[in-house]
Amino acid sequence: MRDSIERIVRDLLVELRARPQDTVWTPYHDGESLIEAVEGLAVRVSEGDGDAEREVRGLFAPTGVLQDTALSSGWSDEYMALADRLDAIN
Repeated sequence: MRDSIERIVRDLLVELRARPQDTVWTPYHDGESLIEAVEGLAVRVSEGDGDAEREVRGLFAPTGVLQDTALSSGWSDEYMALADRLDAIN
């Protein structure tokens, strides 16, 4: 089965919900606000919103919101696997 940004965002939400998130180095007040933002992106991506897909890619940028959160929250390996999957999508 071919990977998609929609599937990656769903898998990202699993990781974000799996443990408390340290968002101190991000613009998000707490883990819940980050989750809410990603949930909103998930809806927009599922509707085919190209801007939302670009926003997802921005979240995965090196030293960006997700990488900082993953490193400080203990799921950096999972983040890298998701980022690699996203990079593999044209």
